[in-house]
Amino acid sequence: MKANDLVKLHTMKNEELKSKLEALQKELVEARMMGKLAREKNLHKNVSLRRDIARVKTIMREKELRGEVEKPKVGSEKSEESTRKTKSKTSTVSKAGKLKGKNVGKKITEKGK
Repeated sequence: MKANDLVKLHTMKNEELKSKLEALQKELVEARMMGKLAREKNLHKNVSLRRDIARVKTIMREKELRGEVEKPKVGSEKSEESTRKTKSKTSTVSKAGKLKGKNVGKKITEKGK
């Protein structure tokens, strides 16, 4: 990638960077396939594509840290609450082989005796 291309990458918006990243990743997959089939003459192409992908990801991360782009939300609040509830109800096995968790270790009594 030339210096002019790097300047262009820094001026691109996040959506354009994402599309560039996807295109580079597809190109890398195709280059790997051609290399496996021994049809690719330029063996250094894979290395340069991986570096270009890293450059695009770095620029995207820099923009995210500068606050130019909002961080993507991973999950909703409801899913976090439901995972908290399920974690407290389940019991796990420790390294010593003993059960840990809620209601573990209590004796179960039979009715009618």
